[in-house]
Amino acid sequence: MPFVPGEISIKLKPGISDQDRAALGQKYGASVLNDWSKFGWLNLEVPQGQEQAIADKFRADPNATRVELVPYSEVACDSSEGACTMPNDLRTDQYYIDNTGATGGTPDDDPDVPNAWTVTGGSYYDGQKWQGVEIAVLDTGWPQNHPDVTSKVTRHQNETTTSDDLDHYGHGTAVMSIAAAATNNGQGMAGTCWQCQIWSFKVFDDTGHGQSTWATQGVYDAANQGAKVINFSGTFSAAYTPFYDAVNYAATQTGTGAITIVAAGNDNTSNPVYPGAYDNLISVASVDHNANRASDSNYGWWVDLAAGGVQDVVADLFTGSYTSMSGTSFATPVVSGIAALDWTIDQSRNGVFNDLEQYSNKNDYPQLNGITNYGYVNARCGVSHIVTANCH
Repeated sequence: MPFVPGEISIKLKPGISDQDRAALGQKYGASVLNDWSKFGWLNLEVPQGQEQAIADKFRADPNATRVELVPYSEVACDSSEGACTMPNDLRTDQYYIDNTGATGGTPDDDPDVPNAWTVTGGSYYDGQKWQGVEIAVLDTGWPQNHPDVTSKVTRHQNETTTSDDLDHYGHGTAVMSIAAAATNNGQGMAGTCWQCQIWSFKVFDDTGHGQSTWATQGVYDAANQGAKVINFSGTFSAAYTPFYDAVNYAATQTGTGAITIVAAGNDNTSNPVYPGAYDNLISVASVDHNANRASDSNYGWWVDLAAGGVQDVVADLFTGSYTSMSGTSFATPVVSGIAALDWTIDQSRNGVFNDLEQYSNKNDYPQLNGITNYGYVNARCGVSHIVTANCH
């Protein structure tokens, strides 16, 4: 199993002093790369080739309660579908928002997003002004010149070792467009959350790969800066507890907390895949325009919700136009956009988390039994706080 060379992560003993923490980070030839002591961890640089040996030394140290190697991460795009490279602009083929049957699928097999739009477009009053709910997209960066995406990015930063925070791969641009593309502007496509703003945290390199520490830092920074929803359309090569602890940290920040939503992955397996298998976040499977599981989508007891993720209309970084992509990567921002719409009603992370689970549509989709815990995500029932036999 591949791990990042020259890095290990250690969990600190509760109540450790600042002096002991500083000393611990310099033991055995290590130095601190990421200080996550606010949620109990340090990520350390160690000599390459000595990761396991130094990890064993830290496991015997009374000031460290857990030690982990650092797994890699990658985007959860289905490359077999091609390169992973109401409003006046809602396309008839955006079945993952409003299924009209135009793509050959089953009409109304969708999350009822237009119904939710009659209640909220995704903005809230912060005590001084109206603004869009902040969705932090942890991905391959942001586009400088896409007519439907660039204007929605209000904050951007780089958590990787690449030279800039821009998207040179296309995955991040596509994910952003599904979550919150500029909507009702007479061009292109509609985003799930009309009025939301996008905060871009680049956590993958320019080939769509990365390491789990970059994603962990992204969650940490997004939470500290006040994001309400955190979208991570990726998977890890192994479990990585610091990410889980960062998610729990985010849930308690910004006054109301931030909800983290992640891709289940595209391995056609029911075996747990991380970070989706962690609790206290929402993991998302992919379904097609008939609400059937995508053939490669992961599934099982650890997956929370399903959303449309097969041949989704997305913004194309390279042409400035639009294309289609598949994978749980693109089902995930549908749920993130719905979570942001719901946040304007509940204005709390825990309220949104409960709504996504309680007001999903399970009864209408028996084909999703055993695929997800809570069925097909539903926007209308969540923002309206209604429970019926079905959500259509």
